[in-house]
Amino acid sequence: MDAATAGMIGVAVIVIGFGLACLAIYYLLTNKNIDASNETGIFKFSKKQ
Repeated sequence: MDAATAGMIGVAVIVIGFGLACLAIYYLLTNKNIDASNETGIFKFSKKQ
């Protein structure tokens, strides 16, 4: 494996990890909203439009 391939794999792993972290945080935040009411912020926002 050359340096360019290793670099691209490293970037892909970082991007995927960051995406999963964002999804996990979003999931936790939306779960807290669901506990308060049966609707998530997205559904409330879409109903306003």
